[in-house]
Amino acid sequence: MCVFLCMGGNSTTWMNTAVLVTCIRNFRRNRGPVSGILKGYVGLSTAIFTNLCSALVADDPAFFLLTLALVPFIVCLTGVFFLREVPVAKITTAAEDNEEGKYFGICNAVAVVLAVYLLAYGFVPNANTLVSRVFVA
Repeated sequence: MCVFLCMGGNSTTWMNTAVLVTCIRNFRRNRGPVSGILKGYVGLSTAIFTNLCSALVADDPAFFLLTLALVPFIVCLTGVFFLREVPVAKITTAAEDNEEGKYFGICNAVAVVLAVYLLAYGFVPNANTLVSRVFVA
């Protein structure tokens, strides 16, 4: 278990750095906002992972610990295949700028949806297992 916790903790740190560098290279015109959103995702993902685990495995502490050890490791292991840098064009066109703006808008929309999800979940007083599973769904 200690080895999995070590691998999970270290792989998430590596993944945060890899994603940050890749996004800064791919979103050249929006580097500042993208890095801010990615740093916000660290807190958002922790809160969502906590909600998921409390809804699904709140009754079994051993399974919760196993999930805490394995899920970050598995996510980082599968995510490594999707990280890539987009080659830099010699001359950027208006279409490429619009495409970057479109993907940046998608990143912003996902961040807003996640923030609204956590805000709504935070307003639920004394959330029981049923309410937690509804939010998971």
